[in-house]
Amino acid sequence: MAGKDKPKSKAAKASSGGAAALKALVEDALASFNILFERPAVDGWLELELGPFESKPFLLALRSALISMADDLALLKSEPSSACRLASMLCGSADSISQLNELARICQGKGLRPQLETSLLESVKNAPAASADAAALVKHAQSLARILSHLIPDYVALLKALLPSESASKTPRLLPSAAALSAAGSAFASEAALDLSQLSIRSASSDPFSAGRVFRHCAGQFIPVQLNSIRSIKDFYGYNAARQRFLSSFKAFAEGRFNLPMLITSLPGLGKTHFTIAYSLHFESLTLILPEPGDLERPLEGMLKTLSERSDRKFVLFFDDVDTRALDWYFFRTNVGGSFALPSNITIAIASNYQFPANISSRGVGFSFPIFDEIRCQEMVHDFLISLGMKQPPQELVSVISADYVEEFGQKLFEELSPRTLVRYLDRYQSDASKRVRMLDLSKGDVISRPDSQVFFETNVKLMKSLYGDDALDEFRKRQLDGAKGS
Repeated sequence: MAGKDKPKSKAAKASSGGAAALKALVEDALASFNILFERPAVDGWLELELGPFESKPFLLALRSALISMADDLALLKSEPSSACRLASMLCGSADSISQLNELARICQGKGLRPQLETSLLESVKNAPAASADAAALVKHAQSLARILSHLIPDYVALLKALLPSESASKTPRLLPSAAALSAAGSAFASEAALDLSQLSIRSASSDPFSAGRVFRHCAGQFIPVQLNSIRSIKDFYGYNAARQRFLSSFKAFAEGRFNLPMLITSLPGLGKTHFTIAYSLHFESLTLILPEPGDLERPLEGMLKTLSERSDRKFVLFFDDVDTRALDWYFFRTNVGGSFALPSNITIAIASNYQFPANISSRGVGFSFPIFDEIRCQEMVHDFLISLGMKQPPQELVSVISADYVEEFGQKLFEELSPRTLVRYLDRYQSDASKRVRMLDLSKGDVISRPDSQVFFETNVKLMKSLYGDDALDEFRKRQLDGAKGS
């Protein structure tokens, strides 16, 4: 009898001792995870949700893996045979093996350490420097990194040690990349004091997109840039059709509903660039990439592959100031609706002063800005006055402000007649109290100044001649028609 009991007692000892020790580590990891990343849910004080961290998909996968490991380790203490989950499904729901496989997919074969360090750094930096809270967060970050340096490999080793002989020959359910998930080598796991500045540099090198939300793409590198003069979308005036189209398109992409390219055309100065950047950055889940216009004439597979591997982020590739007439569209046609499908976490926006060829416009969602004329000038002024608190701006005031803007253009105070310079005029109007008083007085007079439509016509025709030559008048009529449809 003693001989028959010996294997059972070894299994029992291994399962109760090893599983209990690992379960304690998992519980410690979950406690630190809670302090670092979780917040009480808004709609239920007993519920927990992740805070607003950039690496939320990774954190969700890590939390699910830790919770499922704790559940499976609890079962393993009493039922060592449940280690067969390494080779077989024990039930129809996701278990620790499923969750570890998903975590490995999120890590994209790069291991656990890079994304863990980026997430820990983001959490620690949220606390006031040199505060007691910051010190506590650092301790929890160190604890989590140390546990994850060996937790998953040790868990896999325990399952293998307890695997029933009839399951040992089966192909494991666990992906090799999942079995090797480890934070070994993390600076957070070090016993020494952390140098957060050096850790920031290290984190940026492992995750280039942790440095911001706007990047230039140059020679295969993604270089962070600061765009300090981009207005919030609430500060856009007039052009309601454009505002609705940009909002709906980028919202649909941010929500994962579709990623059709947006093909934008207009005369210079109407807002193609500013609209695209502002509406991209309005959605916090979107990262804006600014390639060189010439990148459209080069193979796109390398850049698309790099971005597609970051499934935890969504990217807007914005090609600005593209000459659609001279561009060789071969690589764009190949990667968008051609031989390759555009990855679901990437969309493309292309802005041009010229119309898109038919075989290109059919591959995306097109939008053409209406011509800037006296009607749209007054629409912008009207919306601007509403933003100042006027519920129903008097048409007379709208008219005299618009006329004054056109007059200043005639005096060469602005280099162009466009929404871009009108916004600059309105900024000055808002900061100049004497100008506001004068405009209000003029709007109450017997004779009301109105913006000169002939100035708009002559300016637009002149601009179009510089772009389209002898076809300027035909283009003007076409854009007037398009504008009427889009109003």
